[in-house]
Amino acid sequence: MSSSPAVAFGFFATTVALKAKCGQLTDRFRADLAQKTLEFVPDDADARVAILAFLATNRDFPVAAGQALLDFICAWMEDRSPKDVERVLQEIKSQPEYEWQDRADLQ
Repeated sequence: MSSSPAVAFGFFATTVALKAKCGQLTDRFRADLAQKTLEFVPDDADARVAILAFLATNRDFPVAAGQALLDFICAWMEDRSPKDVERVLQEIKSQPEYEWQDRADLQ
């Protein structure tokens, strides 16, 4: 999924939140979310609290719980970006290493 545990957790939590909002969340995904939280972000108290709150409310209020989890993940990921934006922009602007990487539509 990702080499970054924070990104892997964010992707999985987002998937679970969207499944909850659509009414498609299974017990397996609930259990996997708890397990992946402990595996990917074991020392992050904020993540644990958000996941516990989600797990406590998602059966009775799936849409609200899913939205709350999405809101948390969006805010939480802002501080955990795996790459420096400036460095990524420089990589995008750099010359391609191989001829096949050139954009054919610009030639």
